[in-house]
Amino acid sequence: MKKIIYATDFSENSVAALRYAYQFGKILNADVIVLHVFDPDDLSPVRTAAEKRQVLDHHTSRLQKFCSLNLQQNFEELNLSLAVIKGENISREILRYTIDMDVLMIVLGTCGSGTVKEFFLGSTTTNLISTSPIPILAVPGNFEFRDIKEIMYTTDFEEEDVYHLCELIKLMTAVKYKIHIVHVSINQNGDAEDLMEWFKELLFEKTDFDKFEFHILFSEDVINGLNEFLEDMGADLIVMMERKTKLAVKSVLHRDVVKRMESSTRIPLLSFKEQW
Repeated sequence: MKKIIYATDFSENSVAALRYAYQFGKILNADVIVLHVFDPDDLSPVRTAAEKRQVLDHHTSRLQKFCSLNLQQNFEELNLSLAVIKGENISREILRYTIDMDVLMIVLGTCGSGTVKEFFLGSTTTNLISTSPIPILAVPGNFEFRDIKEIMYTTDFEEEDVYHLCELIKLMTAVKYKIHIVHVSINQNGDAEDLMEWFKELLFEKTDFDKFEFHILFSEDVINGLNEFLEDMGADLIVMMERKTKLAVKSVLHRDVVKRMESSTRIPLLSFKEQW
């Protein structure tokens, strides 16, 4: 069965991501695994196997209580799996844990407790967006789950965008929704409209899905342009492709855009990693 991995540091700002992962798991008919990576220093004074088991049991008990409290159900009723692992590099340990699993996505909060390593906002979410081959869903700390009806996908007219759109459509088969495909251009005299027509043809060769709307925005500030559009359309989910660093001048338009959107948007952001 496909799995959703939700990683937490027990912070208040990770609660919304827990609730989102739980609801999304039910919609997508996926197992949800609640994962906590704890500091190896917790085991530094441990000498025996029994003492190690006590440390693991302590963190597992914290996870159970965290889930029960914030989902307002007895843990036994939640149909969640728990995992506790140790590691200094949290993002690396999360990815290592997912090896050989059929994982749909990794869900994290976008703001953390400000404790050791600044778990989420500081490094973990940013590192995973940059390195994870598995889609990353970043959920703002104050977001309340709602039905996904309007999805915004940002494009720079690349063929791999078509691949990820097809993957998104397969992922969301149990949901009734519309996809708004959005391109932000800083030049009104450019070739954005011609490229959009080319992109449409390419897309419709690959999918029969027909709930698309296409938009070209003109703005000198990509992030502000996208956020204003999000507000106007009432989007429920943003989907973007994290692109590799390129030397091309046009890469300036989307350099670190996913990370900047993750830190500025008020709705969940699903990030696919560029593969080609």
